[in-house]
Amino acid sequence: MLVGEWAWISRSAPILEDQLTQARKMTRWGGWRAAWAHDFNNLLTVISGYGQLALEGAGEITEESLITYLQEILNSARRASALTGQLLAFSRRQVVQQRC
Repeated sequence: MLVGEWAWISRSAPILEDQLTQARKMTRWGGWRAAWAHDFNNLLTVISGYGQLALEGAGEITEESLITYLQEILNSARRASALTGQLLAFSRRQVVQQRC
């Protein structure tokens, strides 16, 4: 191996290591993003399902049932909001880490 090649490898190694680390982070981020999307979709399904039940039963269901449906809608909306907050906090942390 020539001296020039060794110098190039020495200079390139940290850059390649950084690129590998970044690629690994992106792979993990993709997995987390899919999990969050799945959880969020489940919450939206609950919200829309109970909303549909409330609409279809309007005038025919008991007030107690309607209150239960509305409570489930609100609880799921709160969980979806918390999940979105976690995602935003994680995204901000990623941006801050990339800037450092």
